[in-house]
Amino acid sequence: SLFVYGRPRPPSEPKARPPENRSIVVVGGGFLGSAIAMNLARASAGSTITVVDAQQSNSSWPLGVTTKSSWAWLNGNQKSPPLSYQWLNQLGIIVWRRDPVLESLPSWKGSLVQCREHLPDTMTFLAGYPTEGPLSREQILQLEPHCAFRSNQTISTSNDIYPTYFFPDEGCVDPMDAVRTMREFAQSRESFVSFLFGHKVVETIHDENGVVSGLACQKTGHPDEKSVAEVEPFLLPADVVIFAGGVASKEVLMGAIPLNHSPGTIVLSTPKTQGSNRDQTLLSRILVDAVHESHILQRRDGTFAVGGGYLQVGGASAAQNNPATKEEANEDAMMSMAEQYVAPSIVEQLNFDFERSTHESVRPMPKDGFPSVGFLPGGNRLLYSVVAHSGVTLGPLIAQLVTAEIQFDLDLVLLEEYRPHRFFQ
Repeated sequence: SLFVYGRPRPPSEPKARPPENRSIVVVGGGFLGSAIAMNLARASAGSTITVVDAQQSNSSWPLGVTTKSSWAWLNGNQKSPPLSYQWLNQLGIIVWRRDPVLESLPSWKGSLVQCREHLPDTMTFLAGYPTEGPLSREQILQLEPHCAFRSNQTISTSNDIYPTYFFPDEGCVDPMDAVRTMREFAQSRESFVSFLFGHKVVETIHDENGVVSGLACQKTGHPDEKSVAEVEPFLLPADVVIFAGGVASKEVLMGAIPLNHSPGTIVLSTPKTQGSNRDQTLLSRILVDAVHESHILQRRDGTFAVGGGYLQVGGASAAQNNPATKEEANEDAMMSMAEQYVAPSIVEQLNFDFERSTHESVRPMPKDGFPSVGFLPGGNRLLYSVVAHSGVTLGPLIAQLVTAEIQFDLDLVLLEEYRPHRFFQ
């Protein structure tokens, strides 16, 4: 369990209905929305929880573009300043390791990260984050024989590398597998949980006193069905609404949270058959070259995820290094960089017996790079908004905190500096 300090709701503010009688609507069924639904389900027995998502699919469990496109690196390195954000990410990793539903999903490989500069002592000594380095080339190869970090194309000496560090507590996860697991667990609980896919929210409904009472929802149409304009909206009653719609959080209806335009692309290489490559660990570490902007990891099922371009880890660096002005790497360029600078022997193997697919999306990145979590201004503490990157590292932790705030009518101190109202002052 996670113990954090919080303040009770001020007496002057309206009290929510008891948790066992609430109708809670989560708008957005991606990684964060599914994590919140799971935690609400196990903490709010008797509540009615509905997850609304516009994603339309033939599958009963459609997975959004952002989830499919996530590199899903569970990490807490280089998150400060401020130090509190570093600690928040470290707590995120702890929750992944301790949550009984999620603990078996990640692969805790540890990360080898090549940096442009030596890392400050803040992360190691003040934050207490396990860190080894800077490493020599011999130490790097002992940790991962396939790693080929280099400062240029010709390696002249054993020290011809940028500062490289090893973070042993880091890992990766299949984000699609995690979302399925969280959804299935949510529906197995005593609370009544339903997922309403293929529907979008078109309006927030208020009662005669101006208090939020529900949402007007509308089915999204297929080409062979009626146009969306012809589909009649219906009322979905709600005592509390949680907006967790990712990049849709910038829309007025979803809270108008200002976001950076942060596109990202990954290439997935999946074993074609059940042969020797599937479930075989070819790459034992997560490799991140922050100098040449190339990174590669292998998931538990044998799939390789290759990324390129500026690697967004959230925090202050996101605002300072907004990739919107940079050209995103394409599939061939990313594979070429990984082969040239990161793991040539691995990339060469991916040309055989692996099926390749490219996935693109826009990351849900608040304007200042930090999570935005809390009740929206003017919503009578009935409209709650959650948007964060990295949503995978922080998602299970944030979901627990959101559940505690809603269930017990608290303002948790841990989330104080991440409230949405900072954007509207």
